[in-house]
Amino acid sequence: MSYTQLTQDERYHIQHHYRRQTITQIAQTPDRQCKQKKRSPYKMTGQLIGHINTLVCQKLSPQQICGYLEKHHQTKLYHSTVYRYLHQNRNNGRTLWQHLRICSKPYRKKYGGKTWVKGKVPDRVGIEHRPETVNKRMRIGDWEADTIIGKDQKSALLTLVERVTCYTIICKLKNFKAEDNE
Repeated sequence: MSYTQLTQDERYHIQHHYRRQTITQIAQTPDRQCKQKKRSPYKMTGQLIGHINTLVCQKLSPQQICGYLEKHHQTKLYHSTVYRYLHQNRNNGRTLWQHLRICSKPYRKKYGGKTWVKGKVPDRVGIEHRPETVNKRMRIGDWEADTIIGKDQKSALLTLVERVTCYTIICKLKNFKAEDNE
C-alpha cells in the first residue's frame, strides 16, 4: 500500500467528524484506525496463576508457558508478564523463581580466557638476558624452546627450534610436569 496525502476536502471532513478529539486522533485516517489492533491489558486470574505455577514447576520457560497457554487455553500472554509475576513472587518471599532453568546462573557470559594459574618456571632466564652471540645467529646449536598450551589448559605442545637452520621439533606433552616429559 502506497502513501497518499489527504485532500483539503478530506481534511475538513475529518476535522468536522472528530472535532471533540485531540489533534493526534484527528490526524489518523479511518483506514489506519481500522488496521490498528487494540489490546486491553490481561488480568491475572487465580486460574491463570495456577496454570503458570504448575508449568513453572515443570521447568518450562516463560516463552514456553505463553505458547502452552495460547495453544491449550486460548489465552494470549506475553513472556514479560510471566517474568514480572515471578519477580513479584520472589519479592514476596516465595520460591517459585527457583524452578526456572537459569535461576542460579549468571545472566552475562564472562568473556576472556582463564589466566595461567600454574606457578612460574623456577630459575628461568628471560629472553632479554640471552648472550649476544646467540642473538646474532652465527653458530649452529643454539636451540629455542617454547610450550603451546591447548584449550582449557588440557594439552600442550613442546616446540624446539634451532636458531640458525630453523630445524623444528614438535612433540606433544603427556602432562605439565618436567619429570614426565624428558
